[in-house]
Amino acid sequence: MDTKLYRKETARGIQVALDSVSEECIEQIIREIENAPRVFFTGAGRSFLMVQAVAMAFMQIGITSYVTGGVTTPAIEPGDLLIAASCSGETQSVALFVEQARKCGVKVALLTANEESRMGKMADIVIKMAADSEPGSVQENWVTDNRFEHAIVPLGDCLMEYLARDRGASGSTISENHANIE
Repeated sequence: MDTKLYRKETARGIQVALDSVSEECIEQIIREIENAPRVFFTGAGRSFLMVQAVAMAFMQIGITSYVTGGVTTPAIEPGDLLIAASCSGETQSVALFVEQARKCGVKVALLTANEESRMGKMADIVIKMAADSEPGSVQENWVTDNRFEHAIVPLGDCLMEYLARDRGASGSTISENHANIE
């Protein structure tokens, strides 16, 4: 077993996914995050786990953020932003949240590999990120090629770093907002 190759190819796959996101989409989502009083995150399965990490990072730099389904998550309101992650853009449970947010007059940003999907057509912003491995690559025949999910947190960290600097947040800000009853 060559786990070193797996690690190398996983990192390469994440880089390919991150490089596939357009600068225009990044600028657009940053503008929306900066203008929203609150940012809500949703997804399903592994994508949901990843967006929870991004929501926590946003909170730590002072952005009011929530995750759908949390017992203390408040009602979403006009002016808020919903960031949804769905590789297919067709995940039923996530699409329901997107539909509900749209009915509430909320802007929706979708992170997906399928901009022509059902949710892609509902979203105000579509952040397209590559999910498929390249033909002929080592990952092409992997059972668990999931670079989309793997790349959500690094993409969120890039957004967070930009937003933190723009807001004047520092390591102290993160320390102040970090959980202290863990």
